[in-house]
Amino acid sequence: MHQQSIEQAVLEHLFRTIGIEIRFAAAIVRRKHVLIMLVPAYYWDGEGMSNRNQMIFQQLRLLMNITGLRALIVPDLNMTPACLQNSEWPFLLEVGSFCVGESTYKGSASSEVDHALLSRRLTNIVSEPELDRSTSWRHVGLRFEISARPREYHAPVFQVRRPLPVSEASLVWAKMNSYEQYQASVKSRKKAKQIL
Repeated sequence: MHQQSIEQAVLEHLFRTIGIEIRFAAAIVRRKHVLIMLVPAYYWDGEGMSNRNQMIFQQLRLLMNITGLRALIVPDLNMTPACLQNSEWPFLLEVGSFCVGESTYKGSASSEVDHALLSRRLTNIVSEPELDRSTSWRHVGLRFEISARPREYHAPVFQVRRPLPVSEASLVWAKMNSYEQYQASVKSRKKAKQIL
C-alpha cells in the first residue's frame, strides 16, 4: 500500500480560507490505482454542532473538493450519530455514517459517540467497522479493512442480458441500401435517447 501526505500548500489554503487551525490529519493511500484519503479528525468536546465544529466540517469539505478524493473519515466527533445525521454535513460531504450500534465509550453502557464517515463511492471496498476494546484510552477503537482489489467488487445482477444478435444484424444491414442504413441508424439513435 502506497501512502502520501497532503501538500503543505493545500493545508495552508485550508487554514487561510476557513480561518482556524486544522484539527485533523490526512493521508492519501493508493490501493490498486484507487486513491483514498484517510482522515482522523478531532472535534470540540461537548459542543455538538457548534460553530467551531462546523468549521472543521467546512475544512474537510474544502479538502475533499480540492483533492477530488473519496474519504474514510474517522473522527472523534464527541456527538451521537443522530446529532450528526440531523445536520447537513453527511449530504454536503457525500458520506454515509458507519455506526457500530453499541457504546463506544468504556465509562458508559449507552454512549455511542465514535463512528466513521465514508464516501458513498467507497462503501463496496471498505468493511463495516469492528470494535477494538483493547485500547488503553477511554474510547474503544474502530477497525476497518480496505479491499486489496478495490476495482474488483461484486454486485447482485437482477437480469442476465442476452448476447447481442450482431451476426444476424450484420446480415440484415448488408442487404440494405445506404439510405435504408441511414434511416435505421437515425431510428435507433432516437430510440436509444428515449430509453436513456
